[in-house]
Parts: sequence; structure tokens; C-alpha cells
Amino acid sequence: MLNPTKILEFMAENALSKTQFCKLCGISAGTLNKMLGGNSKIQISIIVKIVKLLDISVCDLWADA
Repeated sequence: MLNPTKILEFMAENALSKTQFCKLCGISAGTLNKMLGGNSKIQISIIVKIVKLLDISVCDLWADA
């Protein structure tokens, strides 16, 4: 399951609103809301944009099982 913690931490550390974060990543607010809601059916291209911005690995976006 997708873990939104890394995204939320990054937003808090950088004082970013959802809108600002979306602009930096080049994603829609709807996509971000799906991710924050735990929807793991997100296109890999979106995941790549986010992990590049956060400077983390793709694995870091998933909760430990």
C-alpha cells in the first residue's frame, strides 16, 4: 500500500501547500489526493516525478508489510 508519509513530511519541511507540491511535480491535485488517500493505482510516470523531487527511492513510497 502506498505510504503518503514521505510526501507529507516533504511538504511540511518545505512549507508547501498541495497546490505548490503539485506544480513542482507536474501532477494534478486529484492525483495527489488519490495518493494521500492510499490509492496505489498510480502511473509509474507520476511516481517517478515524485521520487525525483523527494530524492528518495520508489520503495520508500510504500508502507512496510
